[in-house]
Amino acid sequence: MTPTDPAGLPGTAYLSLQNPCNASCPMCLSWRDDSALPIAAVRDTVRALADQGWQRLIFTGGEFVTYPGYDSLLALATDLGLDHGFITNGTALDPAYDALLDSPGLTKVVLSRDFADPARHAKWRKLPEFSDETIADVFARLSGRGVFCQVNTVLMPSNADALVDFPALPFWTSLHLWHLIPVKGPMARRWTHEARERFAATAEALEHGPGPGPTLVTPLPSGFAELPLADIRGSRPTEATVQGRSCAVERAQIYVDASGHVLPCNSIAWEERRTVGFGSLHDDPAHVILDRRRRALESDHNSERRGCHACDPLNFAVNASASRV
Repeated sequence: MTPTDPAGLPGTAYLSLQNPCNASCPMCLSWRDDSALPIAAVRDTVRALADQGWQRLIFTGGEFVTYPGYDSLLALATDLGLDHGFITNGTALDPAYDALLDSPGLTKVVLSRDFADPARHAKWRKLPEFSDETIADVFARLSGRGVFCQVNTVLMPSNADALVDFPALPFWTSLHLWHLIPVKGPMARRWTHEARERFAATAEALEHGPGPGPTLVTPLPSGFAELPLADIRGSRPTEATVQGRSCAVERAQIYVDASGHVLPCNSIAWEERRTVGFGSLHDDPAHVILDRRRRALESDHNSERRGCHACDPLNFAVNASASRV
């Protein structure tokens, strides 16, 4: 039986504990910044979320298991009745973290993996090379007890043609979801119309390939693909995340950034985070910010804001169009 993705359900809070990381991924800006949340602020936030009826936490970062005291936060979440999950570059799948992996409150694990070739991936992210056999053992164990297992791949012109190698990975049959997330920033400008066309063909082949294997989520098809660049930049997010003129994601989820900003999601335009957020943990207690969020959503605060550039189809269409302008 395939479990429901807990991070796709209402009442999910993402907690980015810190930006420092044991990887130096070229497409990521976080590790270049030393922001980290004080553990007292995180504890206060976890308690406030539980008090207001939130149901689960997804820990991220930087690599979250390098955050001092992360294990005490997991214990607190368990004591408060919150499910939890995490996003990892592979570090947390090491046998040294078996206590984390065996936690009864664990409902989701996401591995970031950009190349099927483990050596190429390790070199790209400047990480040690993690054993695929070890990862396979972990995912088989987790999947067998109903933990939702996922791989996130940053989709780039440099790896789009190598995606066909992923289904041969030894842990593939234990996965429930494979999410291809278009790269943002300067690297995204390298998309050409030809590269995008090749990716579309690859995605089609992967979608109809032999099973078993995870559900594939890609930035195609895109309802914005044929719009002029100027119109795309002024559009709302993708149709699937819109109810009326409000973003459905921000009504079901929340994102606490390592900078302290409490945001509608982790896909906002970063230069706008002070204006689209609900407050900062450095200025107000978490329960005050959560109350402010509730009042803001009741007033449909976001209905006139410029559309989010990071929703997958929109981001992909923006950059593919930009390469032709």
